Amino acid sequence: RTGGNSNAYTSFDQTVYHETLPANQLELALWLEAERMAFLKIDQENFDTERKVVEEEYRRGKEVPYGDMPDKILAEVFKEHPYRWSTIGNIGHLRAASVQELRGFWNMFYVPNNATLVIVGGVKHEDAQGLAKKYFGWITPGPEPPRITIREPLPTEARSVVLKEKNAPTPLVGILYRGVPVGHEDGPALQMMATILAGGESSRVYRDLVAEQQLAAFAGGGAFSFEQDGIVGVGAALPPLGGDSSKALQALE
Repeated sequence: RTGGNSNAYTSFDQTVYHETLPANQLELALWLEAERMAFLKIDQENFDTERKVVEEEYRRGKEVPYGDMPDKILAEVFKEHPYRWSTIGNIGHLRAASVQELRGFWNMFYVPNNATLVIVGGVKHEDAQGLAKKYFGWITPGPEPPRITIREPLPTEARSVVLKEKNAPTPLVGILYRGVPVGHEDGPALQMMATILAGGESSRVYRDLVAEQQLAAFAGGGAFSFEQDGIVGVGAALPPLGGDSSKALQALE
């Protein structure tokens, strides 16, 4: 009733809760997030309800064209690091989880000393700081959460991989390279290079493979940085009829 909205998402390295609402309702947003951090209710009924929601989200994601490909690609790129698993996991993971496990995970990681508060909008800095201290300052920090210490070995040679995908309208070809983590000095240059090379219909890859040579129905790519690693890649979807994967891959190279 304040004219705003609230949502959340989880990626490989963080969970983000976010609200968009009028600036004069900032205190409400901070109260809601502090309540969540300090008093989140995790019981069997809530857990069962949310698990069904996530299972349905998982199924919908797999039903779209190439729905299994991201998981399969991650499993090929990362053999040691947990990045080899997608954030949502799988049905087996979801059904094996317990309320006790979730409570322990929340109490370990969702604590003030492992959180970053970001406030953007028409509010004064000193007012935002005061409200943040009011609503979060009393919450007791937890122990320092454990960090992932596994590092993915650097590849020593190129590999060619063929992945089977039952929900693939046309074949895909692509090239992937290990990139750099968030904050690396080469990150901005890689992002710029990936945008020029494969970011949209004006990119060089799209113009060459789709518009000019007509080797692909779509082509694109990007640079993706995680906290501890990264991927840079380009790829192309072949035409439904008469596509030549060898020629398309050669053009990408």
